[in-house]
Parts: sequence; structure tokens; C-alpha cells
Amino acid sequence: MKLRSSIFSSSTLSIESRIPAGATLAIILVVIANVWAYHAEKNGELYTSIPRQMIDNSIEKLKNNSTIWFLGNSTLAAGFDKNMLPDGIKNSSAIIKLGSATLETTVHLSEIALQNNGKKPEKILLFFTKDDLNQNGARAQASKAYHQAINSPSLYEKIASMVPVYSTRYAITDKLRNSLASIALVKKTKASNKKHRKDNLYKDLSKQIDTTYLLNLGRDYKPAYIDFSRIGKFAKNNNITIYLVAPPVTASISRWQAKYAPDYPWKSIMKNITHNAKNAGITVLDYTNTLKSTTEYFKDAYHLNSKGSKIFTEHLLSDINSLQQLSLPQ
Repeated sequence: MKLRSSIFSSSTLSIESRIPAGATLAIILVVIANVWAYHAEKNGELYTSIPRQMIDNSIEKLKNNSTIWFLGNSTLAAGFDKNMLPDGIKNSSAIIKLGSATLETTVHLSEIALQNNGKKPEKILLFFTKDDLNQNGARAQASKAYHQAINSPSLYEKIASMVPVYSTRYAITDKLRNSLASIALVKKTKASNKKHRKDNLYKDLSKQIDTTYLLNLGRDYKPAYIDFSRIGKFAKNNNITIYLVAPPVTASISRWQAKYAPDYPWKSIMKNITHNAKNAGITVLDYTNTLKSTTEYFKDAYHLNSKGSKIFTEHLLSDINSLQQLSLPQ
């Protein structure tokens, strides 16, 4: 029998080299994907789903923007059209959208950012709805993760934040889903263009109160008491104007409240929070029922569509005189 002169023969090397090559390619692809996700997240093209990372990113954004701060959840994201701000203000303002955050959460985040920020903003706008005040609803449950992230982030959050493609996985999924939906929409639009449709044919959303979404938001409704004294005092000492903004929602929201939580009607809730905020030097602006509850202005019972967003933003900016009183950066 002829013995091989070496165990590292060409045939052995060819077998072993294929595995490292595959592993190397996989590593390269993973690195590329994470680099892409990292830069996309930094540029605002993707969003992270890790609470601690969301908090850190929000504080950093607030620290670097000193004209106006907008803070809220999905009602801010859908309701405020930042493109209606002039470039000088838009580029020096921060819009923080924490999904499902309560008003208490955004107030607390503002306090932290103000304490760590050298140059203070001129105005802070905190968006809220009645369900952002509920101690027991879905938003209160979701906000526990934000408070946990602020006070003592978990080991999971610290590790997950180091893997961008994982921390932005929901955003990547949404981007893929939206891409597919846009393709389907083009086909649907082409088909619908062949049919004639009556103008101003809008669906009424005012009676959509018995939905799972609204039931989860208003579960065991009990309004939380929010202490505005700290942020109010800080604002007074630093010449900052703070507004609490209730954006437009459909009439189904107040109808839900009247049916399922009659002890806490919207008028009573607004009266209490206005009194509480006024004592801290904070102004409340209520736009709750200012737009018709139809698909002309809303995409669902709670969120404005693009048309409603533009109308609301125009009214809001006019009411706070933002364009006249804010100092444009040089």
C-alpha cells in the first residue's frame, strides 16, 4: 500500500476549503447586512425595536436639536406633517415617535433630555389622546418596557442593540411588506382607473367603537395623574414654552368612552388635565373633534391620513405662532 506523503493532500484540502469559504461568505453577508442596517437606522430609513436603543436615540436627537421638540406616539407620527415646517426650523427640530408611549413616558423622556441638554429648546409639544392617560390599557403595558429601559436596561437589550439587522428586523419586514403592497397597489389602481367613482364618497368612521384595538387601549380605564411640576418648573426657569396637544381623532373614540367608561368622559378628562397642566404653566390644545370622522381625513378611527395631517398641522402651527416666534438658526 502506498502511503500519502502528507495528510494534507490536495483532495483533503479541497474538502476542507469548501467549508471555510462558505462560512466566510456567510460572515461577509452578515457584516454587510448589519452595516447597511446600521446606516439605514442612523439615517432614519429604518427604526429600532429595542426600547433602550429607542430611548438613547431619542435623547441624542433631542440633545442635538434646539428649536422645537415634538414627542408622542403613532398619533404624532400620523398627525403631524413635518414637511410643513420651514427648512430652518425643520432641520433644527426633533420629532420623537415612540410607538404606544403614554403621555407620562414622553414627559419623563423630556425631563431626562432637558437635564442632559446644554442648549434648551424654545418649545416642547407633547402629543396625547385619552388612551395615553389610561393606567391599564395597551399603551400603559407597552410603556413599561420604556420605563424599564430608562431605569435599568436588560442584558438582552444591550446585546440586541449591537446587532443592527436584528434590532431593526420589524422595520425591515415593514419595508419589504410595503414594497410588495405598492406593487399590488399599482395594479389595483390601474384596474380601478377603468371604473368611474363618485367624488367625495367617504366612509363614516364615527361608529367604529366595538373594535379590539379600542377595547385594548381603553381596558379597565382609569386616568393616570401626571406630575407636570418638575418639567413646568424647568421650563419656566429656562424660558421654554410647553404645549400638550390632543390631535384630531374620530368621534368613535369619545363614543367608546361614553359606552365603556362613562365615569371618565372625555370632557371630564380634558378638564382635569388642563387644570393640572395650567398649574405647571403648560398650555393644553385640544383638537380632538375638529375634523369630520370620515376617510376623507382619517385612515382609521385613531389616525389621520395625509390630507387630515396637513390640515391639522396648519392649524397647530398657526395656533402656537411657531413661524413668528421661533428664532431661525443662522
